[in-house]
Amino acid sequence: MLVPTFVPTFENFPWKSHGKLSAMGYYLVSTHRYQNSNVANKTVNIYERVKVGGKWRDWPVLVPKLKPDGKLYLKDDRDGKFMISWYEGRKKARYAQTFKTLSEALRVKADKEWYLQNLHRGVQDPTLPDPRVPISTAINAYLDEITGSKATKKAHRHDLREFEAWNEGLEQGKKKYVEEIDKAHLRRFFEYLVDDEPENCPFTAAWKLLRLNKFIRTVLHLDPGKGPIKKSDYKRELKRGEDPPEIYTRDELKVLFGVMTPGEVALFETLLKAGLRKQEIMFLEEGDLIVETLGPGLVRRDICVQSKPHWQAVSGGNSRPSVLSNVSTESRLVMNSSRLRLLSSRLFSAF
Repeated sequence: MLVPTFVPTFENFPWKSHGKLSAMGYYLVSTHRYQNSNVANKTVNIYERVKVGGKWRDWPVLVPKLKPDGKLYLKDDRDGKFMISWYEGRKKARYAQTFKTLSEALRVKADKEWYLQNLHRGVQDPTLPDPRVPISTAINAYLDEITGSKATKKAHRHDLREFEAWNEGLEQGKKKYVEEIDKAHLRRFFEYLVDDEPENCPFTAAWKLLRLNKFIRTVLHLDPGKGPIKKSDYKRELKRGEDPPEIYTRDELKVLFGVMTPGEVALFETLLKAGLRKQEIMFLEEGDLIVETLGPGLVRRDICVQSKPHWQAVSGGNSRPSVLSNVSTESRLVMNSSRLRLLSSRLFSAF
């Protein structure tokens, strides 16, 4: 629909009266233009709030000549209280924030005009605060609020920090917001986990992705079962971890120990009877063996597993005593760290 719009303009032209009297000046001229009332005004104006006669007034700002890149020349930039306004249909709208410099107001003006001109394309308004959550901020808040056992919290903390460090280290494809993390990005993280370093087994890597998916679902307030991935996406990897370990019979153990050297017997006897992990036994030292005589012929031997900062090996920060009973004296060979590390590199190479 075309509607007439009264546009007052001032023009400088000679006005003649009675054929003789003439004068030069600025006069108000009434003109009419026709515009489509359904088309929004896509111009954004800048106003400066100034105090005149003790009262605050909004004065329109004339934008000076700009650089070729659309920015202000340094000589034209100034401080003040600037606002921008535009029309949404017939209603005048204003930006809630007041800008301290003209250059800042000009930047927001350009962004708002771009948005108004491309509104039909469904673009996002660049002048509005981004509602998306940065990954680092979301992780910190999630870890502060997560509930559960100490082991659960520790696992989530480790996995989320590992993902955060990996994502930050990416040269290409880095994600900044939680909303940007998709299935392909998590698959890329999975491939990193099962690679040579840090060399997680597929079962462990799959569980790390499930914890990440829970984090995303919680932060974005998604329904249960929603998120970038599903548990069924890693069904094969998770099923591998459910396979029962192979347990040797007593006769098989006798055959195994029968072909070992004395040093290997000491090593595997300690593994078998103390229930130590590979890393724990690799970094044992002589001072970790605690021998206590309880009575005639009754001796208690403990192996204290604790952090070894000088080995750069940490066992969770806590010491964990392991009780030994009926371990032969030859097991003291295990306490020789240099021999133990040599044996472990040879015997655990296939693990």
